[in-house]
Amino acid sequence: MCEEYGLAVRMERRDADARKKPYVRSLINDFKYESPDKLKRGTGEEGLSCESHSFSRVFSGAVYECFRRIYESRILRLSKDYANPEVTRSPEHVVRAMEEARDAITPIFVKAVDRMAEDNGRFNDAALCNALCG
Repeated sequence: MCEEYGLAVRMERRDADARKKPYVRSLINDFKYESPDKLKRGTGEEGLSCESHSFSRVFSGAVYECFRRIYESRILRLSKDYANPEVTRSPEHVVRAMEEARDAITPIFVKAVDRMAEDNGRFNDAALCNALCG
């Protein structure tokens, strides 16, 4: 996300990996929820910390993983040619699958955020809202 900003920040810091990692944070992760009270501060990109920008990767990573799985199921359905055993992905299939994944994940995400407590909402509250509130 925010590749231009991330690249600028990394170049300003003279980061040797600036061109390899031109993003601020990656949504591709396998972080699991842990109580922020039990997490350290300043663990860097590879670790999860209690700092809000680091900790947000739990929720954003989960949303991205849901999006990715929906996309993969849609692209397979759209691209499968039953007369030909090979799967072909056209640009139109990719766009359509992304739109369908977006349309499927957006109401789930919005409902979760909408139902969180206004003054002290937490990521696990959002997950429980979707699981319990339907």
